[in-house]
Amino acid sequence: MREKIISTWKQGKGLAQLEYKFDFVVLGAGPAGLAAAVLAARYGLKTALVNDRGCLGGNMSKEMQTTPIGAHYVDKNFIYRRETGLAEELILNNLYINPQNGVELWDLTMQTAVYREKNLELFLHLAIDTVKMTEDGKKIAEVSGYSAESEQRIHFRASFFADCTGNGTVAFLAGVPYMQGHENSSDFGEEYAGEGGKWENGCTTRLRAKDIGREVVFHSPDWVKYRFEKEDLEHRGLELTFMNSLTGFWWMEWGGALDTVTDMRQIRTELTHIAYAVWDYIKNRSSLREELRTYDLDWVSTMPGRRENRRFIGDYIYTQTDIDEQRKFYDSIAYGGFGYDDHARDGIFHKDFANTHTYHLGPFEVPLRCLYAKNVENLFLAGRNISVSHLGLCGIRNMWTCLQFGEAVAAAATVCCREELTVRQAADPEHIDKVHALLHRVDHTIFSNPYRNPNDLAQSARISASSTLSGPGVGRIDGKWPVTMDCCYLFPVVTKQLESLEILVDAGANTRLHYAVMSGRPKLSTIPYEVLKEGTVDIEKGQGVSVNIPCNLKVLQKGWHFLVISENPEISLCYGNNAPVGLKAMYRHSKENVENPGCIQITKNRDWDYMVDTWEEPSYCLKIYPEQPVYLPENVRGETARPTFLPNLWISQATDFKQPEYLEFEWDKAVDVHSIQLIFDSSLDNFLAVFQGDTNCQWGGYSANVIPSVVKDYRILYKLSEDCEWREAANILGNYQRFCEHKLTLQNVVALRVEILATNGLDRAQIYAVRILQ
Repeated sequence: MREKIISTWKQGKGLAQLEYKFDFVVLGAGPAGLAAAVLAARYGLKTALVNDRGCLGGNMSKEMQTTPIGAHYVDKNFIYRRETGLAEELILNNLYINPQNGVELWDLTMQTAVYREKNLELFLHLAIDTVKMTEDGKKIAEVSGYSAESEQRIHFRASFFADCTGNGTVAFLAGVPYMQGHENSSDFGEEYAGEGGKWENGCTTRLRAKDIGREVVFHSPDWVKYRFEKEDLEHRGLELTFMNSLTGFWWMEWGGALDTVTDMRQIRTELTHIAYAVWDYIKNRSSLREELRTYDLDWVSTMPGRRENRRFIGDYIYTQTDIDEQRKFYDSIAYGGFGYDDHARDGIFHKDFANTHTYHLGPFEVPLRCLYAKNVENLFLAGRNISVSHLGLCGIRNMWTCLQFGEAVAAAATVCCREELTVRQAADPEHIDKVHALLHRVDHTIFSNPYRNPNDLAQSARISASSTLSGPGVGRIDGKWPVTMDCCYLFPVVTKQLESLEILVDAGANTRLHYAVMSGRPKLSTIPYEVLKEGTVDIEKGQGVSVNIPCNLKVLQKGWHFLVISENPEISLCYGNNAPVGLKAMYRHSKENVENPGCIQITKNRDWDYMVDTWEEPSYCLKIYPEQPVYLPENVRGETARPTFLPNLWISQATDFKQPEYLEFEWDKAVDVHSIQLIFDSSLDNFLAVFQGDTNCQWGGYSANVIPSVVKDYRILYKLSEDCEWREAANILGNYQRFCEHKLTLQNVVALRVEILATNGLDRAQIYAVRILQ
């Protein structure tokens, strides 16, 4: 599929030389490189994906097995946080074939994404070590490296390159200026930066053990130079989390005081000693030793996971201020949600907390100007090597965030190839809309630059629905939540007046309930902001007691509102499952109630947690007066196909689907349709792991392999101008994806219908978008 092999020759001595030419060459196959290559190929570019390792995924590969996170999992202040686009496609594909969360099938999921693309060629075990520039020094002419698989030297020429190597190998060889280490507060005006220094976030090794059903012993090798005791591993939460940690012992870290590129051999060796010494302590001397009698060491990573090294300079350097202010950019192309996760320089040997994690107030966006080299006209950057300060990197270095950078680079490279632009020109106001349009085409989220397409025929259609859920509310009782801490109801409001709220409680005695009705933040978030009204209500002892909360508020801004119930041990809040999108049960965060108690130092902005269940969608019982018409069919032509300040989707009434639910589009003049994009609800509030990243093999994965709210079976029907008969354009059975596109050739269409025949378990149809493209 490559354009051609320019030349092939063998010499009597030395390596065989191969030369290839592509439109786009992506160096590095971690999350960013994987996304950049797959999407560029889908956009039509002849693409090469080159990786120095033998597998895909970088830190989230089967070789390193670091659980991928981003805004997904970590963003505690915006519940509808999961990344869409290729990330969501991979997550849902993996869930479907791999609900048990095995790492081999996750690797298969990534391989499948690559090998399905006809425009994409994969080169593994190939380390790039040479970059040739054009005569004027402004562009890369060629990169080349050694293939350990074939003992060949392979040369790549291309119009554009993307450095997704993590270390920034290509950018370094091309002479792109870079930063390394820890800037001080005065360099970029960053409050949390401190005095700065040469150190950076270190590297982590990982291990996993499993129960083999019989007693097994472990003898630490005599060459392992450490013998850890309990006092050596304080503030790590080790003994509390070995049996239930989803993300593993990320604190088995070292090398922050060294150069994590040039000193990697020393770092890897040291981490090998550390891994076996940690297991020796857990197995033989910790308080878990009796429980672990039948546990055997199953796996130790051979390649440490890097967090940080070179950060190359583009036209914009992203900093703490951008995150704190949730700054919007005209060229925003991705979002993060990790907050500042800064690790101790001495890693495992640091005697205090292993890291400091400061949460942000909501998702923050990154501009395209961070994703290219300022002095090389055809070199993009994606991953942890982008143009960012040390503190900025602490917020955006995670895998799902980096994958979004790869998607953005693919779109920008496509625009550059089509328009014959430099990488810098792709970020110009004149061209950035074309980049955004390509990203929206694949369900990539850009909060401050939402979907707008003049060729979308849904915008001019009359839209009707078979039924519409009258408003958000939960009346059924499936459980009780004790108010042993402050609790909070999240709900949407679109009317001009909020009269009252009705909740259901159990009261163990006559008591008084204290409440506050609050508004949401003016910037994207799902946490309470300002008190609009507060008061008390007397409650008599009883079960399922209906309590009226008087509001009588003029609504100044549509969007999220909150009802906060103060701690009261006499009260339990009734909750029900299958809550519609936009209703969430929250409770006051407890510093002790974290994954690694005593390990993560929470410093700021972590006040609330959410009641979350991947399959049940629970929320406190609630009725809102007046009813809030937030699930209208017109929502499917909106600018945002996910919850932001409102739910932003159509929801039908509850049904058994004996009769299909549907959305219908009509036009006064006949139209031609070439593509239909459907975006279903895949529960973006829930975390979905893609493989078992625990330190033990106890967790068996998920109980189901599809998200219940995703539409399973559907038809697309249409009418032509010359008759009134519905004709079938598509009939889909067994769907489990959020984003579905149908390429069609329909002419003279006056009406179109999307019929929902079944979901994967939910008793309602829930659709974010229907895009009908001419």
